[in-house]
Amino acid sequence: MSGMLLGVVADDVTGACDLAGVVTAAGLPTSVLLGPPSPSDVPAGGAACVVVALRSRTAPVEDAVAESVLAGRWLLAHGAHRLYQKYCSTFDSTAAGNIGPVADALAALVGGRSVGTPATPAVGRTVYQGHLFVDGRLLSESPLRDHPLTPMTDSDLVRLLSAQTERTVGLVRWPAAGVPSGETADHLLLDALIDADLDRHAAALAAGDDLLGGASGLAAALARHWAAGSGGAVADATTPPPVTNSPAATRPAAGAAAALPAESASGPDTGSGAARGQVPPGSGGTPPYGRAPTLDATSTGPAAGLPVLPAGGGRVVLAGSCSARTREQIATFSGPVVRLAVDDLAADAARGVAAAVEATLAALAEDPDRPVLVTTSLAPDELRAVQDRHGRDRAAALAEDALGAVARAVAEAGVRRLIVAGGETSGAVTRALGVRQVRVGDQVAPGVPWTISTGPRPLALLLKSGNFGPPDLFTTAWEVGP
Repeated sequence: MSGMLLGVVADDVTGACDLAGVVTAAGLPTSVLLGPPSPSDVPAGGAACVVVALRSRTAPVEDAVAESVLAGRWLLAHGAHRLYQKYCSTFDSTAAGNIGPVADALAALVGGRSVGTPATPAVGRTVYQGHLFVDGRLLSESPLRDHPLTPMTDSDLVRLLSAQTERTVGLVRWPAAGVPSGETADHLLLDALIDADLDRHAAALAAGDDLLGGASGLAAALARHWAAGSGGAVADATTPPPVTNSPAATRPAAGAAAALPAESASGPDTGSGAARGQVPPGSGGTPPYGRAPTLDATSTGPAAGLPVLPAGGGRVVLAGSCSARTREQIATFSGPVVRLAVDDLAADAARGVAAAVEATLAALAEDPDRPVLVTTSLAPDELRAVQDRHGRDRAAALAEDALGAVARAVAEAGVRRLIVAGGETSGAVTRALGVRQVRVGDQVAPGVPWTISTGPRPLALLLKSGNFGPPDLFTTAWEVGP
């Protein structure tokens, strides 16, 4: 099978890059189109997976559905073999959606049901008995319960999705794979504890008309299945649990004991990725976690087909996410830090941006080899206070617009390499830079790939989810960057 094997409608920019990175590392060259497609847009040549990155996660339901259907139709018109709905591995959504309404619309577009899972074991997201765990804790007990835009206070995926759709929602419980015969639910959620579970799901779901969906884990499993060119799932470093109908099948095998959520006095716990024995696909234990296959069959090299950026030009990190992991990455960063205060932006945004740009360029001039961090990130209590003073939406818009303006200014000054932390921030930055499409290169961590923009003046962009990447990412990512 050739051509575009997988067409993906993603609800934010960093989620799109997350999926693109792991799919590329699994063997399918991938490109990302930023924003709703226009009739003149065409997928990058040689891409076996094309991702359309929208900003629909927290958009009004009607807008999210309309943009998602537009993207889905464009992907199908350009030959997508299967359609995939990408949402966050923490099932981020508002009370009204948008996961359910978009799933309804895209499933109707392909004439099937929706089948998927947010499980991505390589980054600590697992689903057991329909409950989502984040690094061994129930979603409702994780830091995501305090997310500034989409607080997640329930871990029951069936209950969450049922509140967003009038159609029936079912669950395929571990250790079953694919869609059991006789299952009639319109939307099916899948348990998965390790990558081997996702590989078995992928093998069972690779052919058919259903809308597939979830986070990047299932998409990576599909890529492994197709890249292997065989009729069976690709084995990974973990041992899949036995697939039987006996009561014993609800317990893990001896070698997979750490994979199941274990009830304890402190609550369910799946342990860390290392404790589960998980090795990110393509990983040798240290970055890079996956080399990009070529987008051009006539060229060679790990990232062949991608533009080559000149050396120098400076390196800048733009961090708008307020997630615990991004704040840890900021605290770990030892280079110059420029802080943009929302209160100052509310008083005079132009002056605040100008001061941040001046400070950033001065730091780069002093030491061109040292990256500079520009951030609006705040701790939860500080963020709540700022939102109380300026309103949640206005505070977010002030921060995002300011970081976008800083990105545009430093790029015009010659900076060619940028790390951006946060989904909304990444959307604002790429819009400010006028970036329309990127090709995916090497990963520096699971779901955290470098990309290079297409066009006459390419930029290297690492657009990451706020929750992803190791604590030292802002320092070490450059080591494998373009």
